[in-house]
Amino acid sequence: MSIVINPTEKIVSITSPTVSVSIQELVNAIRDWEDELSTGMLQEKVIDATGKDNLGSVSTAITLKLSAEWQIQFWSGVGIGYVSGGNIAGGVGGNPIKPTGGSDTIIVTNQAGGVIVATGSGVTAQDKTDIASLVWEETETSHATGGTTGAALTTAKKKAKAAADNTQ
Repeated sequence: MSIVINPTEKIVSITSPTVSVSIQELVNAIRDWEDELSTGMLQEKVIDATGKDNLGSVSTAITLKLSAEWQIQFWSGVGIGYVSGGNIAGGVGGNPIKPTGGSDTIIVTNQAGGVIVATGSGVTAQDKTDIASLVWEETETSHATGGTTGAALTTAKKKAKAAADNTQ
């Protein structure tokens, strides 16, 4: 197994030669360990995990939150280690990843929690009323650029005024 739980040091170790681990793999390994009567049941809880809530066509991201005494650590010499496929939080001092002690780089790629789906315009009926009021109350001189509706309106108003003046 590439994940080893050390209750004495309160470390979830990613062992050699593993360089990449997913949040789901971490949750599965930790939950399996916690479920073992001979070890995990005698220990404090290591993580809380939430997510994968079905929102219809998508699900939320999984989030692993380590208790305040635990951390995850890759093996020394990993080079570049990756944690992906969800979000990770908590740990000692709010740091879920413990440095390897070497010059290694650990990359945690967090995942956004789902997808935003908008239907309709997103503009309320009151927004539409407010916009229309502001358009009609706007002075025509601020919209007199050639080729615009404001310019056409200004020209039409001038022609209508001139025609009215000629008929009087």
